[in-house]
Amino acid sequence: MDPDRKPLDVEPAAAGPQSAAEPAGPDADATASAQRASTEPPSAVSDADGPLGPGSAGADTKSDVEALNPLEADAVAPSPADTLSPAVRRLVRQYDLDVTGIHGTGPSGKIRVADVIGILGGRAEASPRASDARAGATPLRDAEAPAPTAASAAPTTSVFECDLSRVLSHRKRERRSEAELLLTGYFLSACAEALRAVPEIVAPERPGAPCFGVLISAADGSVRRTVVAPVNALDARLRAIDRQLRAEADDDLDAAQLLIHHHGASGSLLATATELGRGHAASVGIGRVRKQIVLKNNVDGEETPRVTALCYVTLTFRPDRVALHRANRFLSELVRVIEQWPADAAT
Repeated sequence: MDPDRKPLDVEPAAAGPQSAAEPAGPDADATASAQRASTEPPSAVSDADGPLGPGSAGADTKSDVEALNPLEADAVAPSPADTLSPAVRRLVRQYDLDVTGIHGTGPSGKIRVADVIGILGGRAEASPRASDARAGATPLRDAEAPAPTAASAAPTTSVFECDLSRVLSHRKRERRSEAELLLTGYFLSACAEALRAVPEIVAPERPGAPCFGVLISAADGSVRRTVVAPVNALDARLRAIDRQLRAEADDDLDAAQLLIHHHGASGSLLATATELGRGHAASVGIGRVRKQIVLKNNVDGEETPRVTALCYVTLTFRPDRVALHRANRFLSELVRVIEQWPADAAT
């Protein structure tokens, strides 16, 4: 050995087996790095010292990705079916739909349950799979779609306020002739008049003249039940109804076409919703008469305070049988008859 020759610096071998073809010595690290870069995916290539420069191996790898065949790029792009929620995927399978023909209205064009139902014309909600029906399972829903509620099927109540000043004046006049007319009779007579404008309030499956089932609540908690059949003329109708209300009876109200609850006789201001009869579309509620100071226009057009007798009148109805605007039309006609009651009913 040459005593002046220095020994070569050899790096220790890396842990694990080494290939026989891998060179040892100063160029071993560069060769191993090149081999790792050729076998790792482009996303895994990075430079520990900073961003890759244009002349580095990472730049060449990126250009290779951009030069992919368009068909190969489409193959790696996510499919629309991969972004579907479980509920949408279930509907697509159930109805054998092509998702490429469905326009998504969700974020980034995501297909929602409502989009699929729109394609099916509503058949998806009405036709659950037989397996789910047998198992009693609740169909899956898209988390973004609003949950159905039972509010639309529940009875709805509309409330109007009624001025009884003219009715009370008429009662006072009749009292002088020793005719004490019940307040309930005025409302029943007004209901019969309002049915001319909105006849669908009564049960349509029971033909014939309207027959009212009247429930009058007493202060002691008892309820008087009477079936009343109104007549045509306003004055004759009022007196005929009054006679029927005074008759001793505890009638079965199943034959009635419309229930009228005069709960105000027991002191109740407002009761909602009032009970509907069997197969009925609506029911009327009458609250307690109360006195209140309101502003009224005088003959000079100025507003002056007056003490007025008021009460609440309600109509509880099934929205699938009576539309809201028709229910309000009925109540407005009822209130009109009460508030415009003639001082002399015969006129």
